[in-house]
Amino acid sequence: MYDSLRELAHMLRRLPFLLALLVLLFVLFAGCTGSSGVSTDQRDASTSIQPATSASTAPATSVSSLPGITSGHSSTTQGGTTTSPEPTVDEHVVYALGDDTEPGMEAISRRLAGLVPLPSQGLELFLFLGDVRSKGLPEDFRRYDAIWGGGGWDLRTKTASMLGNHETDSRKSGWIPYWSGNLVAPWPGSLTQTNPPYYSVRLGNWKFIILDTNSPLGEGSAQYDFLVKELEEPGFHDMVCGHHPRWSNGLHGDDSRLDSAWKAMCDSGAVAYLSGHDHGSQIQPNRDRNGNPVAGGGCIQLIAAGGGAPLYPFAFWPGHAIAAWGDFTHHAILRLTLGQDEFRADFIAEDGSTLYSRTFTAGSLGLGSSPR
Repeated sequence: MYDSLRELAHMLRRLPFLLALLVLLFVLFAGCTGSSGVSTDQRDASTSIQPATSASTAPATSVSSLPGITSGHSSTTQGGTTTSPEPTVDEHVVYALGDDTEPGMEAISRRLAGLVPLPSQGLELFLFLGDVRSKGLPEDFRRYDAIWGGGGWDLRTKTASMLGNHETDSRKSGWIPYWSGNLVAPWPGSLTQTNPPYYSVRLGNWKFIILDTNSPLGEGSAQYDFLVKELEEPGFHDMVCGHHPRWSNGLHGDDSRLDSAWKAMCDSGAVAYLSGHDHGSQIQPNRDRNGNPVAGGGCIQLIAAGGGAPLYPFAFWPGHAIAAWGDFTHHAILRLTLGQDEFRADFIAEDGSTLYSRTFTAGSLGLGSSPR
């Protein structure tokens, strides 16, 4: 009995410390998840991440300005649903998405696929930014095909795909046979090239340069030489695409393996780099060849990794570049509307609402009045 009373007294003496520790942990957790008691509208819109509070149900929030980017168009909100203008007949429309078809999350993938027009409805290009989940095996690609291919919303003839990190080890049994037309039948064809898995697709005066970011991209590599040659070709506004981001506020963070490729993009005047991998949606500020944010010029990076897979929270420690805008609570697809010397990016949630819309104009990205 005496020993029990002593233990009870000892616990009571420690109670204030335990309560203080619990309060501290609660405050830290609330700060990490954005529950800071400060509304999104009260924060600096040009630098803050603005995630919504609940996927598919919370009103979308738009950012009014980004560093160094002139405002051709900002999104508008109507009754909690953000809308963006429809493309005109002289514009090209491209859709982009990565990191999709996680087992058990197919319903999300189907809703995202339903946001994309079919080739028969005018689709010109669908960029799949890598990672057919969860391991890029033949059964994973058959599940992908049931949603985005012959068994579902068939976009294959207009799809340019690239290798993700979940696909690269199994590429010989999954990615290559599928995109070569040797895994499922019938096969209508595709824009994807598998040998080598880096190539380019042209659409009007725009060119999309597809990279395999799992393979060497440093100076002297075959892929780096390919990239530089494609960037030097005159007459196009260039968008480079790869699975891994160079700069990211997401859980994976920045990837220095892409440093030489990023510098080549900036030196040549590439418009943007599109990537997946860090599950969620991001727009990074204009950055120069060394990664410094700049007020105009440089290159922009967009991350469209909000497919049907678990979303990742943002990270704010070193090695995670702060985004100009981001969302990690909505599964979303990226729609690009390409004009002669500008483009608009719309991040569209699975329920059809536009999370964010922004036009990038010629002056903001160093684009001339005509392609190089």
